[in-house]
Amino acid sequence: MLGRMSPVYKADLATGLVREFPELQGVIGGHYWRWENREVLSRPGEGSEKILLEAEAISEHYHPRFPGDTLPESLLGRILAATDKYLYQVAAFKAGLSPSGSEDPYAVRRSGTGLIALLADSGWSISVKDLAERSAGVFGEVD
Repeated sequence: MLGRMSPVYKADLATGLVREFPELQGVIGGHYWRWENREVLSRPGEGSEKILLEAEAISEHYHPRFPGDTLPESLLGRILAATDKYLYQVAAFKAGLSPSGSEDPYAVRRSGTGLIALLADSGWSISVKDLAERSAGVFGEVD
């Protein structure tokens, strides 16, 4: 499922609607996913349940957006959120966008605290060191 969603789960960011109403990030993405797969959804039992799970995950993957925010409720939403936040951390640090003590213009700290909240609440046995070692070459060299 993640493979099907990965090319498009952030597609809502390109819309004027989300630029105008950023609080709709994810929500609009979930609606777009349902619309994109409307033919499957019109035939119950032919993968419609999977589409609905994917739409829910897309809708909730931005959570938590700030400390104390709700976490994704679905397992797929938690996996997508954790993956997204982790990849953002790797990309930001590879690009030299680490937050300072008082500034975090690219929301790197916020993304990191969201990832920690997700991992702590989910009870997953994940070694951050192992993740870092496995993903070291994901983005290659940054100029």
